[in-house]
Amino acid sequence: MSSTAYTVNRCICHNRTFAEIKDLMKQHDVTTFEEVLAKDWCGGNCGLCRPYVAQMIQSGQTSFPIGGSAHS
Repeated sequence: MSSTAYTVNRCICHNRTFAEIKDLMKQHDVTTFEEVLAKDWCGGNCGLCRPYVAQMIQSGQTSFPIGGSAHS
């Protein structure tokens, strides 16, 4: 199985999927990464989801290959 078969789709510390965060953003009219962090929906603990959340906000994508472009 290739590494692209494994994906990142959630903040593990808050146990919230990126799709859920995207929905919360729409419901609360949140548009920036800083606003998402301020709401404490994700990214406030280990921070591993931060590059993925930033990419989600930019692209609308909610699932990312491990080691993919969200790390750049």
